[in-house]
Amino acid sequence: MPARVRQTKATKVRATEFGKASRTAAAIREQMAGLIPFPTDNQMQTRLLTAVFQWLKESGNSGQQRIDNLDLIRDFRFTAAHPVQTRWKIEPRISIADGNVLQIELPEFVPAQSIRAPAGTNSVELRLSAAACDPGERELAGGDSMQLLFDYNKKPVPAQTLSLKFPMPKGSLVVLGASLQYTLIKNGRPQLNANKAFMPAGMLEAFYIPADGDQAAGA
Repeated sequence: MPARVRQTKATKVRATEFGKASRTAAAIREQMAGLIPFPTDNQMQTRLLTAVFQWLKESGNSGQQRIDNLDLIRDFRFTAAHPVQTRWKIEPRISIADGNVLQIELPEFVPAQSIRAPAGTNSVELRLSAAACDPGERELAGGDSMQLLFDYNKKPVPAQTLSLKFPMPKGSLVVLGASLQYTLIKNGRPQLNANKAFMPAGMLEAFYIPADGDQAAGA
């Protein structure tokens, strides 16, 4: 008979956090599958799981620490391409307007000046997707997505405010992802970009909605 394996308290906590991270990462990938160029990439899946696990591990049950450590999530990229922020050189203002609306305020910009694109680009599609998930749950708490198409020229795109509406319950990690997809004109015909250097996809922002049972920082 095999010997009984005794788990320490720390080992049990680590296993619990890993399970939460696994469910959270899977929920994010499910919601953002439409903007991830290679959604079945095992390395990408492992990196996302690691980022969420590290966030949970370093934050514990402290709501304030979960807020303070959100850069572990914000810095995540779904591809090895340049970050979205270096290809799409504008600074959107992202905020939670109320309990159920995520707002993205885009300033006026000129696509040919503010978006780095491969030669022959005719248009660029911006894909946005947001997800809210409780690290302790198996499914998404809520999510929403949208796409915007820009002609790649020197005509200014007016400032606008975008709204993604979905449930964001207390205790949720709320993330906003984005990707750029380029359409090129080659031999007189439109075709999607196949250059991996121009397949940016990653997080734009992350929030944590404190729960009533969160511990104070340092508790």
